[in-house]
Amino acid sequence: MKRTTIFCLLGSALLVLTACANAPATPQPPKEYLGGALNWMQTHAVTSGKVDWNAVRRDAETLVPNPKTTSDTYPALRLALGRLGDGSAFLLLPEASSYDPGFNASYPENIVMSVTPDSPAEKAGVRVGDHIEKINGAPPQPLDGNPSSFYIDFGENAKLDLTLRRAGQAEPLQISFQQAQAKFDVENKPITRRLESDGHGIGYIELTVDSGANPSAGHYTGLVQKFMREQDNASVCGWIVDLRRNTGGDLWTYLAAMSPLLGQGNLGGFAYADGKRDTWTNENGKIKWAGNVRDESAVEGGVVTLKQPDAPVVLLMRRSTIAAGELVAVAFQGRANIHLIGEPTGGVATLTDHTPLSDGAQLFVSGAYGMDRSGKMYDQPIQPDETVKTDWTKFGTDDDAVIAAARAWLAKQSGCK
Repeated sequence: MKRTTIFCLLGSALLVLTACANAPATPQPPKEYLGGALNWMQTHAVTSGKVDWNAVRRDAETLVPNPKTTSDTYPALRLALGRLGDGSAFLLLPEASSYDPGFNASYPENIVMSVTPDSPAEKAGVRVGDHIEKINGAPPQPLDGNPSSFYIDFGENAKLDLTLRRAGQAEPLQISFQQAQAKFDVENKPITRRLESDGHGIGYIELTVDSGANPSAGHYTGLVQKFMREQDNASVCGWIVDLRRNTGGDLWTYLAAMSPLLGQGNLGGFAYADGKRDTWTNENGKIKWAGNVRDESAVEGGVVTLKQPDAPVVLLMRRSTIAAGELVAVAFQGRANIHLIGEPTGGVATLTDHTPLSDGAQLFVSGAYGMDRSGKMYDQPIQPDETVKTDWTKFGTDDDAVIAAARAWLAKQSGCK
Protein backbone atom coordinates (compact mmCIF):
# COMPACT_ATOMS: atom_id res chain seq x y z
CA MET A 1 0.00 0.00 0.00
CA LYS A 2 1.18 3.52 -0.78
CA ARG A 3 1.98 5.58 2.29
CA THR A 4 -0.16 8.68 2.40
CA THR A 5 -0.05 12.15 3.86
CA ILE A 6 -3.08 11.72 6.08
CA PHE A 7 -2.48 13.01 9.58
CA CYS A 8 -5.70 13.05 11.47
CA LEU A 9 -9.37 12.74 11.92
CA LEU A 10 -10.19 16.41 12.16
CA GLY A 11 -12.27 16.89 15.24
CA SER A 12 -15.72 15.61 15.86
CA ALA A 13 -16.96 16.38 12.34
CA LEU A 14 -15.30 13.36 10.75
CA LEU A 15 -13.29 15.55 8.41
CA VAL A 16 -10.56 13.50 6.82
CA LEU A 17 -7.52 14.40 4.77
CA THR A 18 -7.25 11.89 2.00
CA ALA A 19 -6.45 11.28 -1.61
CA CYS A 20 -7.93 7.83 -1.53
CA ALA A 21 -7.71 5.30 -4.28
CA ASN A 22 -10.98 4.09 -5.76
CA ALA A 23 -12.35 0.93 -4.21
CA PRO A 24 -13.11 -2.09 -6.39
CA ALA A 25 -16.52 -1.91 -8.07
CA THR A 26 -17.69 -5.23 -6.60
CA PRO A 27 -17.56 -5.85 -2.83
CA GLN A 28 -15.78 -9.00 -1.67
CA PRO A 29 -17.62 -11.81 0.07
CA PRO A 30 -18.09 -10.69 3.69
CA LYS A 31 -15.73 -13.17 5.35
CA GLU A 32 -13.03 -12.53 2.79
CA TYR A 33 -13.58 -8.80 3.26
CA LEU A 34 -13.22 -9.07 7.03
CA GLY A 35 -10.14 -11.28 6.86
CA GLY A 36 -8.41 -8.97 4.41
CA ALA A 37 -9.14 -5.91 6.52
CA LEU A 38 -7.79 -7.56 9.68
CA ASN A 39 -4.66 -8.66 7.80
CA TRP A 40 -4.11 -5.10 6.58
CA MET A 41 -4.44 -3.71 10.11
CA GLN A 42 -2.00 -6.28 11.47
CA THR A 43 0.55 -5.43 8.77
CA HIS A 44 0.31 -1.63 8.73
CA ALA A 45 -0.62 -0.45 12.22
CA VAL A 46 2.41 0.80 14.14
CA THR A 47 0.80 -0.51 17.36
CA SER A 48 0.16 -3.96 15.85
CA GLY A 49 2.79 -5.66 18.01
CA LYS A 50 0.75 -4.89 21.14
CA VAL A 51 -2.28 -6.85 19.86
CA ASP A 52 -3.11 -10.55 20.20
CA TRP A 53 -4.35 -11.02 16.65
CA ASN A 54 -5.41 -14.62 17.18
CA ALA A 55 -7.72 -13.41 19.94
CA VAL A 56 -8.98 -10.59 17.71
CA ARG A 57 -9.89 -13.05 14.97
CA ARG A 58 -11.63 -15.37 17.43
CA ASP A 59 -13.59 -12.50 18.94
CA ALA A 60 -14.48 -11.16 15.50
CA GLU A 61 -15.84 -14.58 14.49
CA THR A 62 -17.91 -14.72 17.68
CA LEU A 63 -19.24 -11.21 17.16
CA VAL A 64 -20.23 -11.73 13.51
CA PRO A 65 -20.32 -15.51 12.95
CA ASN A 66 -22.25 -15.45 9.68
CA PRO A 67 -22.10 -12.01 8.01
CA LYS A 68 -24.42 -11.66 5.02
CA THR A 69 -23.07 -8.32 3.81
CA THR A 70 -19.83 -6.39 4.21
CA SER A 71 -21.61 -3.91 6.48
CA ASP A 72 -22.38 -6.79 8.85
CA THR A 73 -18.64 -6.99 9.54
CA TYR A 74 -18.31 -3.38 10.71
CA PRO A 75 -18.75 -4.24 14.42
CA ALA A 76 -15.84 -6.69 14.12
CA LEU A 77 -13.68 -4.10 12.37
CA ARG A 78 -14.43 -1.60 15.12
CA LEU A 79 -13.57 -4.21 17.74
CA ALA A 80 -10.16 -4.69 16.11
CA LEU A 81 -9.60 -0.94 15.80
CA GLY A 82 -10.30 -0.55 19.51
CA ARG A 83 -7.72 -3.23 20.39
CA LEU A 84 -4.99 -1.21 18.63
CA GLY A 85 -4.93 1.39 21.40
CA ASP A 86 -4.67 3.98 18.65
CA GLY A 87 -6.53 7.27 19.05
CA SER A 88 -6.30 7.88 15.29
CA ALA A 89 -7.77 4.54 14.19
CA PHE A 90 -11.26 4.56 12.74
CA LEU A 91 -13.57 3.24 10.04
CA LEU A 92 -14.96 5.67 7.47
CA LEU A 93 -18.26 4.40 6.09
CA PRO A 94 -18.81 4.31 2.32
CA GLU A 95 -21.89 6.51 2.24
CA ALA A 96 -21.44 10.26 2.19
CA SER A 97 -23.47 10.46 5.39
CA SER A 98 -20.98 12.28 7.60
CA TYR A 99 -22.02 15.59 9.08
CA ASP A 100 -20.18 18.59 10.46
CA PRO A 101 -21.59 19.84 13.78
CA GLY A 102 -19.68 23.09 13.36
CA PHE A 103 -17.74 22.76 16.58
CA ASN A 104 -14.87 20.73 17.95
CA ALA A 105 -15.00 18.93 21.28
CA SER A 106 -12.58 16.34 22.65
CA TYR A 107 -13.45 13.05 24.35
CA PRO A 108 -13.70 12.24 27.26
CA GLU A 109 -13.56 15.83 28.55
CA ASN A 110 -16.59 16.64 26.36
CA ILE A 111 -15.63 20.33 26.36
CA VAL A 112 -16.27 22.51 23.32
CA MET A 113 -12.85 23.80 22.23
CA SER A 114 -13.80 25.77 19.12
CA VAL A 115 -16.89 26.80 17.19
CA THR A 116 -16.88 27.47 13.44
CA PRO A 117 -17.98 31.04 12.65
CA ASP A 118 -21.42 31.26 11.00
CA SER A 119 -21.98 27.51 11.48
CA PRO A 120 -25.34 26.07 12.56
CA ALA A 121 -23.78 25.38 15.96
CA GLU A 122 -22.75 29.01 16.47
CA LYS A 123 -26.11 30.28 15.29
CA ALA A 124 -27.83 27.86 17.67
CA GLY A 125 -25.78 29.16 20.60
CA VAL A 126 -22.94 26.66 21.18
CA ARG A 127 -19.96 28.40 22.82
CA VAL A 128 -16.33 27.55 23.59
CA GLY A 129 -16.12 26.16 27.12
CA ASP A 130 -19.55 24.51 27.05
CA HIS A 131 -19.64 21.04 28.60
CA ILE A 132 -21.60 18.46 26.61
CA GLU A 133 -23.77 16.34 28.89
CA LYS A 134 -25.96 14.59 26.33
CA ILE A 135 -26.14 14.08 22.57
CA ASN A 136 -29.57 13.09 21.30
CA GLY A 137 -30.51 12.05 24.82
CA ALA A 138 -27.43 9.92 25.59
CA PRO A 139 -24.07 10.67 27.25
CA PRO A 140 -21.19 11.31 24.81
CA GLN A 141 -19.37 8.21 23.56
CA PRO A 142 -16.01 7.81 21.80
CA LEU A 143 -15.98 7.55 18.03
CA ASP A 144 -16.60 3.99 16.77
CA GLY A 145 -16.61 2.82 20.38
CA ASN A 146 -12.80 3.06 20.34
CA PRO A 147 -11.76 3.68 23.98
CA SER A 148 -8.57 5.40 22.78
CA SER A 149 -10.38 7.86 20.55
CA PHE A 150 -10.05 11.60 21.16
CA TYR A 151 -13.29 12.28 19.35
CA ILE A 152 -16.95 12.25 20.25
CA ASP A 153 -19.31 10.10 18.22
CA PHE A 154 -22.21 12.29 17.07
CA GLY A 155 -23.97 9.37 15.40
CA GLU A 156 -25.43 9.34 11.90
CA ASN A 157 -28.37 11.70 12.37
CA ALA A 158 -28.30 15.09 10.72
CA LYS A 159 -30.14 16.65 13.65
CA LEU A 160 -28.31 17.22 16.92
CA ASP A 161 -30.12 17.67 20.23
CA LEU A 162 -27.52 18.80 22.76
CA THR A 163 -27.69 19.20 26.51
CA LEU A 164 -24.95 21.65 27.50
CA ARG A 165 -23.71 22.89 30.85
CA ARG A 166 -22.34 26.44 30.75
CA ALA A 167 -20.19 28.09 33.42
CA GLY A 168 -22.13 30.59 35.49
CA GLN A 169 -25.55 29.16 34.61
CA ALA A 170 -27.41 26.96 37.06
CA GLU A 171 -29.60 25.15 34.55
CA PRO A 172 -28.41 23.13 31.54
CA LEU A 173 -29.05 24.44 28.04
CA GLN A 174 -31.07 22.54 25.45
CA ILE A 175 -29.83 23.33 21.93
CA SER A 176 -30.98 21.71 18.68
CA PHE A 177 -29.89 22.27 15.10
CA GLN A 178 -29.38 20.55 11.75
CA GLN A 179 -25.77 19.72 10.95
CA ALA A 180 -24.17 20.69 7.66
CA GLN A 181 -22.77 18.06 5.32
CA ALA A 182 -19.14 17.35 6.17
CA LYS A 183 -16.43 18.86 4.01
CA PHE A 184 -13.18 17.04 3.55
CA ASP A 185 -11.11 20.14 2.83
CA VAL A 186 -10.64 22.58 5.69
CA GLU A 187 -9.03 25.95 5.02
CA ASN A 188 -8.85 27.93 8.23
CA LYS A 189 -6.88 31.08 8.96
CA PRO A 190 -4.16 31.08 11.62
CA ILE A 191 -4.89 33.37 14.55
CA THR A 192 -2.17 35.96 15.08
CA ARG A 193 -1.74 38.99 17.31
CA ARG A 194 0.91 41.02 19.04
CA LEU A 195 1.12 40.93 22.82
CA GLU A 196 2.83 43.64 24.87
CA SER A 197 4.87 42.73 27.92
CA ASP A 198 6.79 45.35 29.90
CA GLY A 199 7.58 47.37 26.82
CA HIS A 200 8.50 44.36 24.70
CA GLY A 201 6.49 42.80 21.89
CA ILE A 202 5.62 39.09 21.69
CA GLY A 203 4.28 37.44 18.54
CA TYR A 204 1.34 35.07 19.21
CA ILE A 205 0.43 32.48 16.56
CA GLU A 206 -2.30 29.88 16.96
CA LEU A 207 -1.84 27.17 14.36
CA THR A 208 -5.48 26.42 13.63
CA VAL A 209 -6.38 23.19 11.83
CA ASP A 210 -5.77 23.36 8.09
CA SER A 211 -6.03 20.50 5.61
CA GLY A 212 -3.60 21.85 3.01
CA ALA A 213 -6.41 21.74 0.47
CA ASN A 214 -4.78 24.30 -1.84
CA PRO A 215 -1.07 23.98 -0.98
CA SER A 216 0.46 25.64 -4.04
CA ALA A 217 -1.41 28.88 -3.29
CA GLY A 218 0.44 29.29 0.00
CA HIS A 219 -2.41 31.19 1.72
CA TYR A 220 -2.07 29.73 5.22
CA THR A 221 1.73 29.80 5.23
CA GLY A 222 1.65 33.30 3.75
CA LEU A 223 -0.57 34.64 6.54
CA VAL A 224 1.73 33.21 9.22
CA GLN A 225 4.91 34.53 7.63
CA LYS A 226 3.42 37.93 6.79
CA PHE A 227 2.72 38.30 10.51
CA MET A 228 6.26 37.11 11.33
CA ARG A 229 7.73 39.69 8.96
CA GLU A 230 5.67 42.50 10.47
CA GLN A 231 6.55 41.55 14.05
CA ASP A 232 10.22 40.92 13.28
CA ASN A 233 10.44 44.43 11.83
CA ALA A 234 8.75 45.69 15.00
CA SER A 235 11.40 43.90 17.10
CA VAL A 236 9.47 41.27 19.00
CA CYS A 237 11.61 39.58 21.61
CA GLY A 238 9.94 36.15 21.43
CA TRP A 239 7.11 34.01 20.09
CA ILE A 240 4.18 31.99 21.42
CA VAL A 241 2.95 29.13 19.21
CA ASP A 242 -0.40 27.82 20.43
CA LEU A 243 -1.10 24.17 19.55
CA ARG A 244 -3.81 23.49 22.14
CA ARG A 245 -6.63 23.26 19.56
CA ASN A 246 -4.59 21.68 16.78
CA THR A 247 -6.04 18.19 16.45
CA GLY A 248 -4.33 17.51 13.14
CA GLY A 249 -4.39 18.60 9.53
CA ASP A 250 -1.54 18.92 7.07
CA LEU A 251 1.86 18.67 8.74
CA TRP A 252 3.74 20.13 5.79
CA THR A 253 1.65 23.30 5.86
CA TYR A 254 2.52 23.80 9.53
CA LEU A 255 6.23 23.05 9.07
CA ALA A 256 6.40 25.42 6.10
CA ALA A 257 4.61 28.13 8.09
CA MET A 258 6.99 27.67 11.03
CA SER A 259 10.16 27.23 8.94
CA PRO A 260 11.66 30.65 9.86
CA LEU A 261 11.55 29.62 13.55
CA LEU A 262 12.37 25.91 13.15
CA GLY A 263 15.83 26.42 11.64
CA GLN A 264 17.58 24.80 8.72
CA GLY A 265 18.26 21.15 7.98
CA ASN A 266 16.90 18.11 9.79
CA LEU A 267 13.59 18.64 11.59
CA GLY A 268 12.76 15.01 12.41
CA GLY A 269 10.94 12.25 10.56
CA PHE A 270 8.86 9.10 10.77
CA ALA A 271 9.63 5.67 12.25
CA TYR A 272 7.52 2.89 10.67
CA ALA A 273 6.34 -0.46 11.99
CA ASP A 274 8.69 -2.28 9.58
CA GLY A 275 11.72 -0.46 10.99
CA LYS A 276 12.09 1.98 8.10
CA ARG A 277 12.77 5.65 8.87
CA ASP A 278 12.59 8.77 6.74
CA THR A 279 13.22 12.43 7.43
CA TRP A 280 11.75 15.93 7.21
CA THR A 281 14.09 18.77 6.32
CA ASN A 282 13.94 22.53 5.88
CA GLU A 283 16.07 23.96 3.08
CA ASN A 284 15.55 27.72 2.96
CA GLY A 285 11.82 27.33 3.44
CA LYS A 286 11.46 24.26 1.21
CA ILE A 287 10.05 21.47 3.34
CA LYS A 288 11.13 18.03 2.16
CA TRP A 289 9.81 14.61 3.15
CA ALA A 290 12.22 11.78 2.36
CA GLY A 291 14.03 14.15 0.02
CA ASN A 292 10.94 15.27 -1.90
CA VAL A 293 9.84 18.93 -1.79
CA ARG A 294 6.29 19.39 -0.56
CA ASP A 295 3.88 21.65 -2.46
CA GLU A 296 2.90 23.13 0.91
CA SER A 297 6.27 24.91 0.96
CA ALA A 298 4.68 27.69 -1.11
CA VAL A 299 4.39 30.95 0.83
CA GLU A 300 2.21 33.72 -0.53
CA GLY A 301 4.36 36.84 -0.38
CA GLY A 302 7.64 34.92 -0.14
CA VAL A 303 9.59 33.13 2.58
CA VAL A 304 10.62 35.32 5.52
CA THR A 305 14.20 35.60 6.73
CA LEU A 306 14.01 36.72 10.33
CA LYS A 307 16.53 39.07 11.90
CA GLN A 308 16.24 37.01 15.10
CA PRO A 309 15.60 33.41 13.96
CA ASP A 310 16.81 32.09 17.33
CA ALA A 311 14.44 34.21 19.43
CA PRO A 312 12.85 32.21 22.28
CA VAL A 313 9.70 30.26 21.42
CA VAL A 314 7.03 28.94 23.80
CA LEU A 315 4.80 26.09 22.63
CA LEU A 316 1.37 25.84 24.26
CA MET A 317 -0.09 22.33 24.34
CA ARG A 318 -2.51 19.93 26.01
CA ARG A 319 -4.16 16.54 25.43
CA SER A 320 -5.99 17.85 22.34
CA THR A 321 -2.61 18.51 20.69
CA ILE A 322 -2.45 15.38 18.56
CA ALA A 323 -1.51 14.09 15.10
CA ALA A 324 0.00 16.85 12.92
CA GLY A 325 -0.35 19.37 15.75
CA GLU A 326 1.68 17.09 18.02
CA LEU A 327 4.21 16.48 15.24
CA VAL A 328 4.87 20.23 15.12
CA ALA A 329 5.91 19.99 18.78
CA VAL A 330 8.17 17.08 17.83
CA ALA A 331 9.79 19.17 15.07
CA PHE A 332 10.65 21.91 17.59
CA GLN A 333 12.45 19.43 19.89
CA GLY A 334 16.18 20.11 19.78
CA ARG A 335 15.81 23.76 18.85
CA ALA A 336 17.56 26.19 21.22
CA ASN A 337 15.43 28.57 23.31
CA ILE A 338 12.29 26.44 23.28
CA HIS A 339 9.92 26.05 26.25
CA LEU A 340 6.75 23.93 26.55
CA ILE A 341 3.83 25.10 28.69
CA GLY A 342 0.43 23.52 29.32
CA GLU A 343 -0.45 19.85 29.75
CA PRO A 344 0.87 16.60 28.21
CA THR A 345 -0.01 16.11 24.55
CA GLY A 346 -2.28 13.31 23.37
CA GLY A 347 0.55 10.87 22.59
CA VAL A 348 -0.53 10.39 18.97
CA ALA A 349 2.33 12.02 17.07
CA THR A 350 1.71 9.74 14.12
CA LEU A 351 1.36 9.45 10.37
CA THR A 352 -1.95 7.84 9.44
CA ASP A 353 -2.08 5.07 6.85
CA HIS A 354 -5.33 4.19 5.13
CA THR A 355 -6.72 1.63 2.75
CA PRO A 356 -9.97 1.57 0.74
CA LEU A 357 -12.14 -1.51 1.23
CA SER A 358 -14.09 -3.18 -1.53
CA ASP A 359 -17.46 -1.67 -0.56
CA GLY A 360 -16.15 1.91 -0.47
CA ALA A 361 -15.45 2.03 3.26
CA GLN A 362 -11.94 2.99 4.38
CA LEU A 363 -9.75 1.96 7.29
CA PHE A 364 -7.39 4.38 9.04
CA VAL A 365 -4.61 3.46 11.47
CA SER A 366 -1.41 5.07 12.73
CA GLY A 367 1.34 3.72 10.49
CA ALA A 368 4.40 5.53 11.86
CA TYR A 369 5.54 7.46 14.91
CA GLY A 370 7.13 10.88 14.71
CA MET A 371 10.79 11.23 15.69
CA ASP A 372 12.80 14.33 16.47
CA ARG A 373 16.11 15.61 15.07
CA SER A 374 18.09 13.30 17.33
CA GLY A 375 16.16 10.23 16.18
CA LYS A 376 14.12 9.91 19.38
CA MET A 377 10.75 8.31 18.65
CA TYR A 378 7.59 9.78 20.19
CA ASP A 379 5.14 7.04 21.11
CA GLN A 380 4.12 8.66 24.39
CA PRO A 381 2.68 12.07 25.32
CA ILE A 382 5.12 14.98 25.24
CA GLN A 383 5.50 16.41 28.72
CA PRO A 384 5.48 20.20 29.29
CA ASP A 385 8.29 22.04 31.01
CA GLU A 386 5.61 23.90 32.99
CA THR A 387 2.23 22.39 33.77
CA VAL A 388 -0.64 24.88 33.49
CA LYS A 389 -4.20 23.70 32.88
CA THR A 390 -6.35 25.27 30.16
CA ASP A 391 -9.61 26.84 31.27
CA TRP A 392 -11.67 26.76 28.09
CA THR A 393 -13.99 29.46 29.34
CA LYS A 394 -10.99 31.82 29.28
CA PHE A 395 -9.16 30.48 26.23
CA GLY A 396 -7.35 33.20 24.30
CA THR A 397 -8.42 36.00 26.65
CA ASP A 398 -6.31 38.18 28.94
CA ASP A 399 -7.24 35.75 31.73
CA ASP A 400 -5.87 32.67 29.91
CA ALA A 401 -3.44 31.25 32.49
CA VAL A 402 -1.44 29.31 29.89
CA ILE A 403 -0.72 32.42 27.83
CA ALA A 404 0.08 34.32 31.03
CA ALA A 405 2.65 31.68 31.98
CA ALA A 406 4.20 31.90 28.50
CA ARG A 407 4.52 35.66 28.79
CA ALA A 408 6.09 35.30 32.24
CA TRP A 409 8.73 32.86 30.92
CA LEU A 410 9.54 35.05 27.94
CA ALA A 411 9.93 38.07 30.24
CA LYS A 412 12.89 36.29 31.86
CA GLN A 413 14.69 35.60 28.57
CA SER A 414 17.49 37.66 27.10
CA GLY A 415 16.08 40.49 25.01
CA CYS A 416 12.73 40.45 26.81
CA LYS A 417 13.97 41.72 30.17
